[in-house]
Amino acid sequence: MKRVMMILLLVMCCQLYSQTVAEKNEFKLDLAYILAPALKVEYERLLSDGTTLGAAGLYHFDDDYNIKYQILGFYRWYFGKEPISGFFLEANMGISGGYYESWFSYALDGSKEESEESYSALGAGIALGWKFVTNTGVVLDIFSGIGRMVGDVGPEVYPRWGVCIGKRF
Repeated sequence: MKRVMMILLLVMCCQLYSQTVAEKNEFKLDLAYILAPALKVEYERLLSDGTTLGAAGLYHFDDDYNIKYQILGFYRWYFGKEPISGFFLEANMGISGGYYESWFSYALDGSKEESEESYSALGAGIALGWKFVTNTGVVLDIFSGIGRMVGDVGPEVYPRWGVCIGKRF
């Protein structure tokens, strides 16, 4: 239920922004995560000719992944000839949660027992990418990066990559 509410809230925020300011918002779907199976959506707000601020939400439907959900905020600097297109550098920060395997060792017989525990952790990272924008406002982002999680539980790093397609409005 929380995931459904998060997605609805993200869509409503996009609708509110689109009614007030034209051509400064982007809503994107990540095609790379469809095969996972997972859902990843991104919203990006154009601040100036060279910077944007955005949010990304990821949810894995399969329990085989360490990261079950992830909510990130990001800030991008663009270095292309056209405003908000071309090469970009991204700084991101967010929260991830899921399950990880932990091993408990017994000293007497040396046997090990596996258990699965849940975690939630904060993280920060960077990414590099390229944005293509058509005359009709269709957007394609291709990016890759890595982030580091803070804390003693869960994975130490998280991937930040994607092939997002969407619309600028």
